[in-house]
Amino acid sequence: MPQIVEPGEIKDTIENIVARASLDILIVSPVIQLTESMFIKIAEASVRSVKISILCATMPDPAAAKLLSVIKNLRLNVSENINAKCYFNESSALITSMGLDDMINTMAINTGIMISTTDDNGLYNSLLKCFQKQFNSSLRVLLDPCSDEQKIVSETTYRG
Repeated sequence: MPQIVEPGEIKDTIENIVARASLDILIVSPVIQLTESMFIKIAEASVRSVKISILCATMPDPAAAKLLSVIKNLRLNVSENINAKCYFNESSALITSMGLDDMINTMAINTGIMISTTDDNGLYNSLLKCFQKQFNSSLRVLLDPCSDEQKIVSETTYRG
């Protein structure tokens, strides 16, 4: 059964989803701003050969793009209308009001619902499928660690 994640526990829950991943991570957040601890968790997941996918609504700012560009196994995609905030690994998902940009604001009150494959595999798979479909139909962004330039790979026009 899905469980409520209380305000004050959201940031740690998001970081735990990333830290406990052994195969896949999918992060859905309109804006990409990384706290130091979140960047470290993502980098550690990359070292463990975890496949990391991030879906956002806008191109990351240059600082975040530089950080993300050095992470292996990472794919960044942009879809203009993303407003959802969800975090997945292979065994759990969190739907929350906290995006990556909100993790910096410790005064914000956010809550969420945690779904695990053990408690509700059907709901978890339906939610994951929904965002994987959106991810697969979005624009891929290539990040170059030697450049501030971000390139989009797609035939579709990005208006952001």
